[in-house]
Amino acid sequence: MAEALVARHGDAWLRDALKTPHTAGAGEAFAALGRAVVAEDSDHWDRSSEEAMTAARLFRSAGSQAGALRAQFEGVYTLQMRSRFVPCVSESALLERALRGKSYAWLRTQALLESAICERWAGDFNQAWENHRRAIQAASQGRYSVLLLRAIYLSAIWQKDTGSVAVAWRGFVRGLDRFWGGSYPLVRAQNLYSELSLLAPRSNDAYSAVAWARESVETGASLGRPYVEAGALYQLALTEMSVGSPDLAAGHRRQASASLAKLPSDDQRQMRVAYTIELAEAEANLGEVEQPLAQLTGLDVEASETLLRLRFAAVLGRLELRQDKYAASKNLLQGALTIGESSRAALSEADRLPWVRAMADIYRALVECEIRNRADPRQSWELWSRYRAALFDQASAMNAGGDAAIPGEAVLSFAELPSGVGAWLGTSRGVHFRWLDPQTKAVQEAADRLVRGYANPRSPEAVLREDARQLSEWLLGSWDRELDTAQTVVIESDGRLSSMPWPALVRSNGRYWSEDFAIKIRVGAGRPSQPSLPLATAKSILVIGDPAVDGDRDLAPLQDARREAENVSSRFTRSVLLEGSRATLSEVRTRLGGAEVFHFAGHGYGGDGGGLILRGTGGGPALLTAGEIQDLHLSRCRLAVLSGCATGSGERDGPGDPQSLVRAFLHAGTGEVVASLWNLDSAATQVLMDEFYTAMFSGAPADQSLRKAAAAVRAKVEYRHPYYWAGLQVFDVQ
Repeated sequence: MAEALVARHGDAWLRDALKTPHTAGAGEAFAALGRAVVAEDSDHWDRSSEEAMTAARLFRSAGSQAGALRAQFEGVYTLQMRSRFVPCVSESALLERALRGKSYAWLRTQALLESAICERWAGDFNQAWENHRRAIQAASQGRYSVLLLRAIYLSAIWQKDTGSVAVAWRGFVRGLDRFWGGSYPLVRAQNLYSELSLLAPRSNDAYSAVAWARESVETGASLGRPYVEAGALYQLALTEMSVGSPDLAAGHRRQASASLAKLPSDDQRQMRVAYTIELAEAEANLGEVEQPLAQLTGLDVEASETLLRLRFAAVLGRLELRQDKYAASKNLLQGALTIGESSRAALSEADRLPWVRAMADIYRALVECEIRNRADPRQSWELWSRYRAALFDQASAMNAGGDAAIPGEAVLSFAELPSGVGAWLGTSRGVHFRWLDPQTKAVQEAADRLVRGYANPRSPEAVLREDARQLSEWLLGSWDRELDTAQTVVIESDGRLSSMPWPALVRSNGRYWSEDFAIKIRVGAGRPSQPSLPLATAKSILVIGDPAVDGDRDLAPLQDARREAENVSSRFTRSVLLEGSRATLSEVRTRLGGAEVFHFAGHGYGGDGGGLILRGTGGGPALLTAGEIQDLHLSRCRLAVLSGCATGSGERDGPGDPQSLVRAFLHAGTGEVVASLWNLDSAATQVLMDEFYTAMFSGAPADQSLRKAAAAVRAKVEYRHPYYWAGLQVFDVQ
């Protein structure tokens, strides 16, 4: 077998392992490694970790490096499965260095995959992608077809988690195609079906989700792992509920409970609590009250992990709110709020986004309690402002409140609450609240249509203007005339309204919003805007122009972006211009902290959070994402202009996305960020940026400068369509 592995795969690990001297210690080393693998197969991760450490120690004593490396990998794998991602990254790096120069293709591929998983959860998306790519290459070169399928699957998971839903979908389907074309472990099919079921609703395809979930159940039932079977059955029940099949869902829930009963009591209890809360939440989202209340009543969550307790409080609080039990709901939610805030500092990277979502539900229900109980809208607005500010940082939350706006400024704040969408208008004269039209779903669908239309220069402008007028009327109502005296309107958006192309909405007077006032998107909340320093006083700028990337035919050179970068660079007395092959990720990271202005002109990445595509190690693409800049100190940077495609995509769903590139720049200290909602036209953007900087150097703030630039571009016949001038927006955190 050892010689066959060398001949077929170029893998010498077994041959080297068999050279281990035959001693009692070596025999125990192999036995401990075997026990570690058996424990892993039974999901006993702590036991597996202990046996792996024992095996590694004994192999080293026996002089077997091959055995020690295999045991070391088992330890890395258990770190990943126990969600200990930071030590997993460190141990993976040590293992990879030890494997260099070794012909151990299987072990190297597995190590790269585990490293990529842990790096993804630890926030290093760029290195995770690099290791996914290397793992696929290593599995292909070693002709390990089963391992290659796992690498394809995990790469698609990375694409899904970073927002490339279409690419992820193709990856999962590619994996299924490979599965059915060969002989592979059934668990691979179950993984792929499960992910496709979870992904389908994001494409508004619930019925497809049911079909994939059924396949996941069929394959999961054959694996003999109760927790996999139970999870697949609960997922099927949830998707069946979403398409209005409660009877089928009830039957599959009973089957899931039977599978859970086969698990150890502690695992059974935790999974039962999690699934009960998830099902109750799904039913509540469908408008049910009595059934989910019955499920949650008496559910013991005191011994559960913090995230489960937060989700439980969020769902139960919303249900009590729906029954007009405002006092009970408020007490429950405020208690959960205290638990959530106290647990924030101890969160792992993997728990951060679920924590944000749970806290969002709690705050939203609390805000509605405030609205239902008080006549003064300022109280509910201040609570909502504290939530938005806390998502940015705790210091901002402490400063939330005070005056809603300064003279000449109006603040429009929106919130998706349990009973619908609420809106506040804040001016120097006070704060007003109104519930928007209850036909929220229809309006949100119209908003999505408008975004798609504006993002396509061939869409009919007259039709879009009518949609934009109707949406403006729905959002403002009688407040429209309150904006007649506003010079700047600050938007605090939420949910699906966050992708709204605000500059191109049409007021009742028939004019675009940006014709009547400047627009600024506030990422934080709670205090009026502060005037920005004139850009003419800035001396240094870091400019990136059309980074050269090898090996990706989809990233064509952008000559207009290069000219844009050169024009911007020429305006400053001290400028660093990085173009083509000089525009590397490492160089940008090194220089970014010293720049007063940062301007990027090139390809953007439109996944969740967005990213800037730069040249990486070896010439391939590398992403500057939130994970790359969140720990930098950019307090010197007054302005970051991200003149690439979809660089503001992380703000599409409102506050709270920790992957948001805009949010990361602001959190690192940048004063204001200009970013894009959709894929930009490089020629029109070059013109717009020239006008933008001209206005900035004349002393206008960023929001007014962008308004003037949009007007100049709109005045050109070839660029009249909003696609060319409405995609860029100004973001700040005040």
